[in-house]
Amino acid sequence: MTYLGDPDGDPVIISRHGRSVELTGRFKEAIFKRGVKKYLPGKNFIEGLDPINEYKFNNYGYRGPDFVKGVELVTAGCSQTYGVGVPEQGTWSALLAKQLGMSYVNLSAPGVSIEWIVHSLFSYFNEFGNPKVLAVLFPDFLRMEVVINSSINQSREVSKLDLATQGIDDEFTLGVVTCRSMELDDLEWRAKINKRPFFIEDTIPPEEAIFRSMKHIMMLESYCEAAGIELIWSGWSDDVAFLLERYGAKNISKHAIKCDGLEFWKAHWMEIPVTDEDPEGIHDIKMKHGISPDCPTDGVNSQCVCFIDCHSDLKEKFEDSFYLATDRHEKGKDNCHMGVHRHAHIADDFAEELLDRGVVSGVHSKTVS
Repeated sequence: MTYLGDPDGDPVIISRHGRSVELTGRFKEAIFKRGVKKYLPGKNFIEGLDPINEYKFNNYGYRGPDFVKGVELVTAGCSQTYGVGVPEQGTWSALLAKQLGMSYVNLSAPGVSIEWIVHSLFSYFNEFGNPKVLAVLFPDFLRMEVVINSSINQSREVSKLDLATQGIDDEFTLGVVTCRSMELDDLEWRAKINKRPFFIEDTIPPEEAIFRSMKHIMMLESYCEAAGIELIWSGWSDDVAFLLERYGAKNISKHAIKCDGLEFWKAHWMEIPVTDEDPEGIHDIKMKHGISPDCPTDGVNSQCVCFIDCHSDLKEKFEDSFYLATDRHEKGKDNCHMGVHRHAHIADDFAEELLDRGVVSGVHSKTVS
């Protein structure tokens, strides 16, 4: 017996007014399957991201512990939560679970959207049940899940190696992909006239992506409140971080917190200077330390070159990936993901909020030195 979400089963046909749409393969599975979709990233994909760290995959192909029933803490996000460029035990998910003394799983993948995260969480809850705590680090609001049909539209941002193409059919002509809507600074130079197949990134305005992203967060919040799940969320991207900073996290959502300093990290991550003290340019100079008489720039984060002296135990353990992740292509000059130091501060912020809420009575191993 097959079920509607079986990619190898018979196609599902949707008909209306004499016209039909046939849904097959992984695209059909992406629409109708209720459980978590399995995948294993290709070796070349991971080595292309980070040739240094070893990536081990669980029973569903994700990074971290196996997916099983009864897990206390579920974490979710995109590549920053996946931990590209850092060892698994240096991710904020692992560090937070250690502090809370909880079992955990990490439901995240590089390049995905807020919509993908929420959909995947609902699939996880359906298959494995609800956790006690759900902690999410959302990406930017401009990513979104869309359906592409190669005769009508396509995407600049996805390929067959992309982890965000879990719903693509075998011919790569139809499916659900995660792409980015128009960037906020792209609106003026986008083509005024175009022809099929349209680039999906040229036709979806940023307002649409923001609308859908926020509605999915609200939907997740409503489910967690009804199901008794303690939800805590934040965002690493500058648009989310600035929103939480400008209006106050609790004015946006009672479930949200602002992780300290993230609004500056994304905005300046390719401006880390190479200095005599730091010839490789790998120090994470974007951690807030306030106005300090010892700071040559009076504490202005975008210019500060001070060494941030904390988490010395993790610095010793994860020396090469402490300040910046090891996917940096050319040290000091190219982009990369955040290092263990940033992961540790995110774990600390989440743990402190859960402690303040009374969800946990204490922490087992604080990462703060």
